[in-house]
Amino acid sequence: MDFYLRSIIFTMSPETPIVIRPGEPYDYEKEGQVHHDQLTLTSYNLADAPDIFSLINRNQAFFTRYDSNWTKQPKYQSFEIFAETIKNPPNPNIHHFLVRNFKGEAVGGCRIQIDKHDPQSAEIGYFIDEQHTHNRYASRAVGILINYATNDLKLHELTAFVNPENIGSVTTLERNGFEFVGIDPENPTHHLFARSLDTNKVIQPEPTIPEDVRNELTKQANQINFLVDAVLGQPTLDMVGTRAWRAKRQLGIEITNKPIH
Repeated sequence: MDFYLRSIIFTMSPETPIVIRPGEPYDYEKEGQVHHDQLTLTSYNLADAPDIFSLINRNQAFFTRYDSNWTKQPKYQSFEIFAETIKNPPNPNIHHFLVRNFKGEAVGGCRIQIDKHDPQSAEIGYFIDEQHTHNRYASRAVGILINYATNDLKLHELTAFVNPENIGSVTTLERNGFEFVGIDPENPTHHLFARSLDTNKVIQPEPTIPEDVRNELTKQANQINFLVDAVLGQPTLDMVGTRAWRAKRQLGIEITNKPIH
């Protein structure tokens, strides 16, 4: 069965439709072991509200490290207020999803917000529980969002705003075909990424890099960066230095010296 094409819609109550969007099962290697996993996106609902609220509440410092204090919004100050926003969503253009892994654990969340001025475009956002980072959950969740936006919502474009210092989030977007297109006019500290959608094609996420390949690429990137720094003594726009920096960024490695733009 093609899990990417299967979208289940049912009703918990007359006013609360629930969308469940399962992703493809996949294997990944971590710390020398192969793990089997599969993510499922479920639209916010009252049954999942305790898990969602708990996840956001315990990750407030982590979620706002590179972003504004969105967890300080009134709806996150008490469970009762949060549950009410699920029961009566204030903005019908925003689709919120809880992300669960193969074990059924709540590992993150994501959203699609339809542009009220352009109903064929939308902005996406996502967050992953700090305890479940480095499992490619963000990349997989965004891949499922892209399929949902393409096949269910019939959108033509997705955008996302990200702090460029948040290398992991930038990498997540680039792995899913997003490209840098400019600076956020309302917040110059954030960059705008976008990607077009082919509504006639089911989009699959890029394959996970095997750990042995990842380690070799990391080694090569570090060697190149060391040689450039040894010769020039500073970050540079030299082609080799920039290539090493980009390789590190794509691998999600912490970067201390960045090319000057």
